[in-house]
Amino acid sequence: ATVVAALILSYYGEKGFTREMLLDRILNSSNPVITLDGQQIGTMLDAMAAMTYGEELVPEPVNSISATAELNTITLSWPVTGSGHIPAAGYLILYGTSKDAVSAATPKKPGTGVQKATVVSTPYEVGETISTTIKLLDFETQYWFKVYGFDKRTVYSDASALETMTTPANNPPVITPSEPTEGLALHSFESKILSFQVKDPDNHTVTVEITPGSDAENWYETSAGNTVKIEGNKVKAGTYHARITATDQYKATSTYTLTYHILPNTPPVAVKDIPDMIISGQSDAAEFSIVEYFNDPDGESLTYDTENTAPAVLHATVNSGVLHITPIGFGASTVTVYALDALGEKASITFRVLIRKPGVEYQAYPNPVSDFLHIATGIEEESTEIKVVSATGSTVWEGKVNSSAFNPAQVDFSSFAPGQYGLFLKFGGKEYHETIVKR
Repeated sequence: ATVVAALILSYYGEKGFTREMLLDRILNSSNPVITLDGQQIGTMLDAMAAMTYGEELVPEPVNSISATAELNTITLSWPVTGSGHIPAAGYLILYGTSKDAVSAATPKKPGTGVQKATVVSTPYEVGETISTTIKLLDFETQYWFKVYGFDKRTVYSDASALETMTTPANNPPVITPSEPTEGLALHSFESKILSFQVKDPDNHTVTVEITPGSDAENWYETSAGNTVKIEGNKVKAGTYHARITATDQYKATSTYTLTYHILPNTPPVAVKDIPDMIISGQSDAAEFSIVEYFNDPDGESLTYDTENTAPAVLHATVNSGVLHITPIGFGASTVTVYALDALGEKASITFRVLIRKPGVEYQAYPNPVSDFLHIATGIEEESTEIKVVSATGSTVWEGKVNSSAFNPAQVDFSSFAPGQYGLFLKFGGKEYHETIVKR
C-alpha cells in the first residue's frame, strides 16, 4: 500500500491533493471479485486502478474473432482492445450450441445452455493477438461464441459479433492385422501367429478388449501389437470368430472380427505293404525308409511307433523316418509300424520277420515232434517235395506241398511210432536231409 501511495503522490501530489483524495483512490479503486477460469480473486489493492481512478477505461468491443477447431477443442483469437492505450483487463467468452441462446446471453444472465470462459489480457498490449482454447466440447457439433471485454472494475464492453465454428468428427481407432485374414484356414497340425496394431488417428488414449473365439487362441502383447497364436490341434474342426474391440477415451469404437476355420482332420493311410523278411545271423540288420509306405492326405509330417511280438528276437525302432530292425536272437516276430498325425489318428502296416542262423535255408520244427512237424522253407512260397522214411527204410509219408518261411508245410506225425525218421526235402533245385525224432 505504501508503494502504491508513493506512486500516486509522485504523479498527483501537487498543491490541493489531499489525504482524503489519496485514500479515495486507493480504497475505492480496489479490484472487486473477478472469476478467472474458476479461480476466485477477492478485493485487492490495484495500483493501475488507483492511478486511473475516475477515468473511463471500458475497452472497445472486440470486432474481429478468428476461430479454429481441432478434435473436441476450439481456439479463439482476437486483437486486444482497450481504452486508449490501456488494454482490457480481460475477456469473458459466452458460448453454446444454440445461436439464439448465445445471442440473448449477457454476462450477468448467461441463460440456460450457455457456458462461460474467462481469459486475462495481462501482459498483452492493445493490438496484440490474444488466444484461448475451449476444451472438452462435443464432436461434430456447431458452437456459437461472443466475447466481452472488461476493465479493472469488471465493467463490460459491448459484445462482439457472433462467431461460429463446428468441431470435427471423432475418428475411431484403426485395427490393422499383420497380414490379411480373409479365408484363414488351418489343419489340425498347423499353427498361425498374427498381430493386430491398434492406432488412433486423433492420438486419443485407447483401450483394447479381446474376445477369444476358441481355446485354440493364445493372446499376448508384443512390440508388433496384440498378438495371437492359433493352434489347430487345440479344438475340433469348425469355424470360430475372435473379436478385437478398440475404444478411445471418448467412446468411439471399432471392432475387428478374426474368422478362422479349423479343417477336418484326415487320418494317415498305408499306401503299400512292407514285405515279410528273413534275416540271416544276428550280426545282420535291416533298415529302410518308412516314409514311402504311408501318406497323410492333409500333407502332414507324421510320427512313427512300432510294436514287436518277440522282443527277445529283435528290436524294431523308427528314427528320422528310417525303420531299423536289429536281431538279438533267433526266431520269428510280427512287427507293426504305426504312422500317427498330430491328433493321434493312425494307420498301420504289419509284417513278419524271421531271424535264422547263417546258412540255414529251411527249418523243421519242433524236433522232437509229437504231432505236427512244420517245415518252413524260403521267403517266397514254392512247391516242396517231402518224404518221411522210417528207420527200416520204408516211406511212411510222401507228398508235394506249397511251403514258405511264414506259411510252413505240415506233416502229421501223430500216428507214427516213436523213434527216428529221415526227412527228405526238395525245393529250389536243392535237396536236404534231416533226422526227426518222434516222441
